[in-house]
Amino acid sequence: REALLAYRGQNFVAENCFILLSGQVGDAEEALVNRYLTRLPNSGKAPDLLVLPEKEPYKERILHQTKKKSLQSAICLARPFVTRLHPDFIDANILNVIFGGYFGSRLMSNIREDKGYTYGIYSSIGRMKHDGYWLISAEVGKKVATKALHEIYVEMERLQNERIPEAEMTLVRNYLMGQYLQQLDGVFSTSNVMRELINADLSMAFYGEMISRLQIITPERLQEIARLYLQKEAFYEVVVG
Repeated sequence: REALLAYRGQNFVAENCFILLSGQVGDAEEALVNRYLTRLPNSGKAPDLLVLPEKEPYKERILHQTKKKSLQSAICLARPFVTRLHPDFIDANILNVIFGGYFGSRLMSNIREDKGYTYGIYSSIGRMKHDGYWLISAEVGKKVATKALHEIYVEMERLQNERIPEAEMTLVRNYLMGQYLQQLDGVFSTSNVMRELINADLSMAFYGEMISRLQIITPERLQEIARLYLQKEAFYEVVVG
């Protein structure tokens, strides 16, 4: 308990916070914020800079654990990845949508719709301030787990070796433009976007850059990103079930 209280006293203080006000904000609202939120403890010091410890890569890249009574196997493939400040981040997010980031993705079309190995399979890119990851996850029938893994790697290789058709590029552009608009629909959604950008040391110009990149990105550039980051050897492979 003492450790928790000490952590709270060091971190849950005014100098570690910022306030976002959304909507019709006037003098009365600002006065209420100043009246009540200035009661937060404030040491008068600048917040301590976060120092991350050095990380040793986990040595085992493949871990399969058998559960005799399981009917399903959980598959998780993941690799360390770049942050939003990296020049490849936006392009990689576009590729991720094609690969496994929405219901019409390559992974869904192959492993769910064509093979029937799972109800759902997705890939996503973790967006933390100081680190990132690329994750693929699914739950499949135990007897087809090895086949499902094989098909995931097949889709990685396809993106590396085959040009993405223009019809698929157009579909994903339209889908992502809709997602971007939805994220900025209303004051609460916009404030959530601003909170994320501030925490990542980015400005609203980042959204403009995402839209610009989406309009001009080419199949060749996405193929380049796939060759850089969707390499089988770079992923940790965990299967339990």
